[in-house]
Amino acid sequence: MGLLDHFLPPPDPARGWSPNPGLLLECRLDEPSFCGVRLGDAVAALSRFGPPENNRPTRDGLYDHPSRGFEIDADEGRVDCFLFRWDAMDPAKHFKGSFSRDGRPVRLDSSTGEGDLRTALGEPYWIDDDGSEKLYFYELRQGTLEWQVEFVRGRLAVLTILTPGLLADPEVRADYHVTRPWPPPL
Repeated sequence: MGLLDHFLPPPDPARGWSPNPGLLLECRLDEPSFCGVRLGDAVAALSRFGPPENNRPTRDGLYDHPSRGFEIDADEGRVDCFLFRWDAMDPAKHFKGSFSRDGRPVRLDSSTGEGDLRTALGEPYWIDDDGSEKLYFYELRQGTLEWQVEFVRGRLAVLTILTPGLLADPEVRADYHVTRPWPPPL
């Protein structure tokens, strides 16, 4: 990348994406998929969401739609993370889509409490609690798929679905002081 590319980068291909106007924002937790896009799919599948709101999404591998409450991350041109937000400071930026698991609806929104989460998703593999934030880790498929659910001051703030999971890394498990055996049982 030359100096000119730094100050005048070529247009990002994602800027030309046209949104699918009838797209229903649905995440299937068990597949996982979001509006038919699955983890591992090529980034081109994200065109259905229209142009991301951030600068240089293709270069950064971050396709952010904060006004709609979600972002999708990619590594080497493949989708590896879905992230859904419920912004305590701006309810207009809450994710307003739906979730399902095993064909049944799962209610996850700004009013979801920790007890509701455990009822919907079961007991987590690990919980990190620093006093103001609580992060639930759900490890699936022996840690190759991870759901992270973050509560801030008792409010659901973020759901992240990623592969591979952060806790698959022994150094990250050590940082979180994980004492449970790895890999998690099926």
